[in-house]
Amino acid sequence: MKPEIKSAIDSTNKMINDKIEQLGIDFVLSNISEKCSFCPSDATGVISQEIPLREWIIGMYFSVCDFCGDQKHSAKIFDDLIKKIFSLKKPPITETLTINELQRQATTFLKNDLQIKNLYEKEKDGGFEIVGVRKSGLKIIFRYKDMNNFAYVFTLNGEEKFRVDTAAHHLLPYGPDHLHDNKLKNIKACPTFGSPFLDKKFLNMIIANIESQA
Repeated sequence: MKPEIKSAIDSTNKMINDKIEQLGIDFVLSNISEKCSFCPSDATGVISQEIPLREWIIGMYFSVCDFCGDQKHSAKIFDDLIKKIFSLKKPPITETLTINELQRQATTFLKNDLQIKNLYEKEKDGGFEIVGVRKSGLKIIFRYKDMNNFAYVFTLNGEEKFRVDTAAHHLLPYGPDHLHDNKLKNIKACPTFGSPFLDKKFLNMIIANIESQA
């Protein structure tokens, strides 16, 4: 196995383990390797899903090729696995926030819990963007289009300090959600959920880091 592939696999597995720990997942199905989990092709990406089912939370993480990783095919893969493993006629139905509900929740959390003032909201690329400033002058931007397309941006005195954004599901050393450090050169895995409420521990950590050095 090539060193860069091994590094990518190790890094992706670490990202998955971090996510499992954060979510408190009870049952895990995982196969991260240089080969697609569902056909003989080489892996070019990773698909993942966390599903609440009965009293458990199930996490599924697989290496895939371009074909199997396509949204239509990956959705069928997850549905078939759940039905097979738990002998279900239909896949479980999970409740999710609509984009408008998520925006309202995010605005309330940013304002009340993170003490962000002068909030400004606008529609952006089929999703939304929320911008606000803390008392320290730290500006925080939250952009959201869907669960695979969102970003947190932190700027102070016009300088970008940190940024988290999503990449395509490539089997890269930094995984799908990645953090750029304050030099914007180093990139590392950063399991986030695309909801300020769920990501509050991470957001508070970044805010404390920036404001302690201001």
